[in-house]
Amino acid sequence: MKKSYISPSLLFPPSYAHIVQVNGRDIFFSAGAVPLDASGALVGGTDIKLQTQRAVENMQTVLAEQGLQNSDVVKLMVYIVGDTSTLSAAWNELVRLGIANSTIAATLLGVTYLGYQGQLIEIEVIAAKETQDD
Repeated sequence: MKKSYISPSLLFPPSYAHIVQVNGRDIFFSAGAVPLDASGALVGGTDIKLQTQRAVENMQTVLAEQGLQNSDVVKLMVYIVGDTSTLSAAWNELVRLGIANSTIAATLLGVTYLGYQGQLIEIEVIAAKETQDD
């Protein structure tokens, strides 16, 4: 099975791929988009809306480099540190930013902590390009 591991140069340099394309098909599996700037610094402090905005911007950068956009997302997984009001605030922001909607499969999970100090949100997606055969 051929896999292409891709990390956009506009984002912080991770120790993993930002997105993987399998067998040259038009299906993409992302790593978790996090609220870090290009230098790897956390964006948004303790504000879930600001962190959500940056994580979405980073995910959109990853998607755009593959010719994808929000409407190509078919599965969304969101991990959030916080209580139910924090989860609700983040979900509302995801909807406002257009990456979450009522037509995709979605999972929203509350977790104890995430990989970076102070990180409150992480977003993963599976995206698929429309083809002429669709």
